[in-house]
Amino acid sequence: MNKTIKKIILITMVCVTGLSFMGCSTRHQCSENYNEIYDIKVQDVNEFEIKLNGEDLIELTVGDTYEEQGVTVNRKAEVKKETMLDTSIPGFYKITYTAEDEDGNIAVAERMVKVRKY
Repeated sequence: MNKTIKKIILITMVCVTGLSFMGCSTRHQCSENYNEIYDIKVQDVNEFEIKLNGEDLIELTVGDTYEEQGVTVNRKAEVKKETMLDTSIPGFYKITYTAEDEDGNIAVAERMVKVRKY
């Protein structure tokens, strides 16, 4: 849900809820007699998710080429990949995928890559 829609919903809820709680018959009467602020939070019901495509642990032999399998997100987002993977040196390497949607929500997924000598 984008920020504009959230603001519209919030304003509508505050106006409707505020007037019905106050029991005012006119706007003028309400504004003179009541000066209350209502804190209403809009909850995002669809959790922002990022999922690995393929396995979360990939095993390679020194010199193999790593084939990126990527990730899938459940809404429009920018995804960044961070890694220090070097298939010429045996060891364990972490690939971190970070996704950020239009509302600033962040989701993270990690994949491990094991590079072995033989």
